[in-house]
Amino acid sequence: MLIFMKLCCLFVMEVFAAVIFLEGILQWKQKEPVRFWSEEAAVEESRVKNVEIYNRVHGSLWIILGGVSMVSLIVNYLTGTAHTGFTVLCGIVVMFLVHQISLLCMMERSK
Repeated sequence: MLIFMKLCCLFVMEVFAAVIFLEGILQWKQKEPVRFWSEEAAVEESRVKNVEIYNRVHGSLWIILGGVSMVSLIVNYLTGTAHTGFTVLCGIVVMFLVHQISLLCMMERSK
């Protein structure tokens, strides 16, 4: 019964990680500037120096977090260790740092 519960938990968490990964792919392909968080207003296109690079950086954040989460969940299940929380926390820190770097892509065209 315990193995079944672990497999169910692994499946649910893998689905969430896959959704995060797919969000990154969708952001990667957008033509207008994307949002980082759902509450954040989208950046005006006139403030972004290169929309394609801006969207790829944001999409990469979600791809990195989703990919790392999917792999770490499987490794944690196979090895029997529980480092998933630490891995996801590290992924979030990396996302924050890359987001701050991506802000450098935004520049006023009026200057």
